[in-house]
Amino acid sequence: MRLTFEEDSVILEVQDDGLGFDVRQKEKTDHFGLSGMRERAQLAGGELTINSQPGRGTIVKLALKGNFDESDHL
Repeated sequence: MRLTFEEDSVILEVQDDGLGFDVRQKEKTDHFGLSGMRERAQLAGGELTINSQPGRGTIVKLALKGNFDESDHL
């Protein structure tokens, strides 16, 4: 897990070395996992990206725009 403060945004990145999956495959209609995460990110004014490949793990990255100061949150 990595939290990065930039001039006009904060970025949270979570990476694993698990099984991974094909992000191009459509989600099951009875689950809201990834689509729900994307929707919540958009509602917060951010963007969620997911990079994964079968057998290679997954990286989930959330970027939120705004004026964030690292010292305010420690």
